[in-house]
Amino acid sequence: MNKATEIWYDEWVKQGKTDVGSCCGGKCIRDRRTNIVLASSPPVQGNISASRSVQPALDHLAELGYDAYYDDGWMD
Repeated sequence: MNKATEIWYDEWVKQGKTDVGSCCGGKCIRDRRTNIVLASSPPVQGNISASRSVQPALDHLAELGYDAYYDDGWMD
């Protein structure tokens, strides 16, 4: 597990491991320039819970110089 994935997971746990929103697969953080996946979502199906907990991981990646964004994946 990379550091950004770990940060995202820890924030999701801190927020109560909620599972709110539409079931989406492939949720992740991507690099805007290359579209490469930089971090994987915690084990949550709900896209709202994933998006509510992603910011600390995005902040970490920004500190490392990445122009990263949250990708909602696809509706399942």
